[in-house]
Amino acid sequence: MGQSVALSSDTALVGSPFHDTVRGVDAGSAYVYARNAGTWSQQTKLTAGGAAAEDFFGRSVALWGDR
Repeated sequence: MGQSVALSSDTALVGSPFHDTVRGVDAGSAYVYARNAGTWSQQTKLTAGGAAAEDFFGRSVALWGDR
């Protein structure tokens, strides 16, 4: 479940800090979505390379610029 959201034009970034990953419980992740012709679709999932349990990656997110 997402906790934080950032929007910029046709891009959305959704942080999910309580997402469990192979690196541990609540390591966290973030998801990038793009809008094309009115439809949102997931582009990629982001995780921290050095994540560990309870890092809560994605607790807050921000977007800047057009890329």
